[in-house]
Amino acid sequence: MSNDTPSKDKAPLKCYIATFRNGEIDPDLQQRGFSLGMIVFAIPELGILFRCRADGNLVDLEFGAFFALLKFLKSRLSDLKVAKLQVMSSNPEFVFAFTGNTQHLQK
Repeated sequence: MSNDTPSKDKAPLKCYIATFRNGEIDPDLQQRGFSLGMIVFAIPELGILFRCRADGNLVDLEFGAFFALLKFLKSRLSDLKVAKLQVMSSNPEFVFAFTGNTQHLQK
């Protein structure tokens, strides 16, 4: 495949998002106000892994990871001109939120 292939024919950029909440946290971190939640996104093809502490329930954190990924692509990787994006999530509530039948996106 040559470099001048139209972007619509390129495979999508695969990205992964994940979230979790720690039941316990290092007492020093807790005393300093660190959150129990964590948002994560990865773009293995580019060697990118992002992690950040955050507050919220799991679906809110998943949306946070998703929007952090989109913001990163727009602000830091705009030169790539990504035409297709495939985002992998293991949170069914997040995935089904895009069907339009849930409260998450109706606002």
